[in-house]
Amino acid sequence: MSSVCLCGIIKDNQVILFLGNSGSGKTTIARLSKKYIILSDEMVAIRKIKDDFFAFATPWWGRDSKRPKKINKEITGKISQVFFLKKDREIFFKDMTLAEAIIKIIGDKLSFKRSLNFQGREDVFYLTIDLLKKVHLGEMHFFRDVSFWHYLTIRR
Repeated sequence: MSSVCLCGIIKDNQVILFLGNSGSGKTTIARLSKKYIILSDEMVAIRKIKDDFFAFATPWWGRDSKRPKKINKEITGKISQVFFLKKDREIFFKDMTLAEAIIKIIGDKLSFKRSLNFQGREDVFYLTIDLLKKVHLGEMHFFRDVSFWHYLTIRR
């Protein structure tokens, strides 16, 4: 199981992951998503089970977050989409290729913890690529308004 810095939200029994560096809007997305199940606004656990990837809640939340009093580690869902966050003046989505997503992850150093040894980082890298191959990838431009959910559809 691996953990990465991102916001994970369950909508329609599918997990949507929102990635971004500090200040990109992960906590904002969580705050605007109260009608859905929020796994975390900072870090979720990801596990590959057979050929699918699932996200699980963790006790790690951002500094300014309202974390739940009790974390239910049994709550999980299959990951269907990954969005890289971009604050903007309007809401729109841009599809990304696998290559664009890999470059973004490597360039922003979003997934790889320095505490892992080389083999651990390599394992996480290849697991991340495997995950990205199986989900819809995109960039989500948004501002602080719940209406982004209106435009976001679940792709299976």
